[in-house]
Amino acid sequence: MFLVGCRNTMEDIESLEEMDNPTNLRTVVSKLPYKMKERWRAEAYNIKERRDRRAKFTDLVSYIERQAKIATDPLFGDIPDSRPTSAGKRDKERPQLRKRNEELRDERLH
Repeated sequence: MFLVGCRNTMEDIESLEEMDNPTNLRTVVSKLPYKMKERWRAEAYNIKERRDRRAKFTDLVSYIERQAKIATDPLFGDIPDSRPTSAGKRDKERPQLRKRNEELRDERLH
């Protein structure tokens, strides 16, 4: 994984502290999918609460590694989301909206 290589390189050249800068961490986090950002926020808060320190780049890399392992788990990694997609929701709502629009149009005509 690319981030593991970055972490190892930064450790080797003793510049890992540069990646611990909140601005740099936010840049990396901003590239994550939305759900992972949400979970990272909770993870970072847990680190702050339990370890009494801010989350570091190594914490973020470990978190992403774990999420990648979870997503690629051979047994449960590809479980589909059972919730309808937002497009599916819209399709179900459209007949109601069409009916309401027709009612409003009819009211205006009378």
